[in-house]
Amino acid sequence: MPEAEPEPAIHYEIDRANHLIRTTFVGAVSMEQISAYMKQLEKDPDYDLSFDALVDLRTYTGQLEPDLLRQLALQIRENPGSPGARRAVLVANDLQTSLMRLLQAFTSLAPVVYRTFRSADAAMAWLAERKR
Repeated sequence: MPEAEPEPAIHYEIDRANHLIRTTFVGAVSMEQISAYMKQLEKDPDYDLSFDALVDLRTYTGQLEPDLLRQLALQIRENPGSPGARRAVLVANDLQTSLMRLLQAFTSLAPVVYRTFRSADAAMAWLAERKR
């Protein structure tokens, strides 16, 4: 019997001490859920635009189609974050890597820098570079 699809969800944790937001996408998260997450994050009293973020897509099972990425890029441009802030995106496969590079192109004029990783250690090392 095939394994059941996980309930779509977005979990986040704000680490104020390290100026870091950790976000995990689980299952086939919808654009509506992503929009709701972004609004919830902005209202969180611990949220700070200057914080870096680690976005983990390794358990995301939805389709990252170009139209969804364009919608996401529009939302990012409306709430861009602080200049110099970094977003490390963890991916599970080559397709996710390619699609995240497309998102990087769509958001290239935003003040926040996006970079895609397969390794959590490499992502955290890149985020830590800005702290030095």
